[in-house]
Amino acid sequence: MTDAALPPGAHRRFLYQLFAYYKLAGRPTLREISSTIDTLDLKASVSPETIRRVLQGILVPPRWDTVNAIYEALCHLGGTSPDAADWTDVEDPRDEGEWRQMRINLKFLWNHALDHPEPDEPPLPF
Repeated sequence: MTDAALPPGAHRRFLYQLFAYYKLAGRPTLREISSTIDTLDLKASVSPETIRRVLQGILVPPRWDTVNAIYEALCHLGGTSPDAADWTDVEDPRDEGEWRQMRINLKFLWNHALDHPEPDEPPLPF
């Protein structure tokens, strides 16, 4: 992921947050993430190719189960509770920044990325 590859906006903020968990997990391989998802018996099975596309900023998954599975695997690999609290100053009209669960923060960013695609992204078909 490079700064030039993804313009500023909702998708980029979502990706940066998810990528932070990837770095905290020690930058595991795509296969490690995928097999951890399978081991944790989560609601989704995510291929290494899908994980690659998400982490490179090519794809914002349309289903929360996919994002949550990647997130939980990264937390597991990084030894972090997926329900830990984190400070956020996300551009949320409801607050100026607060302590909020990391998962809730990521879900907010994911929803925002889906609802506000960048001008060069096609709208979702549903």
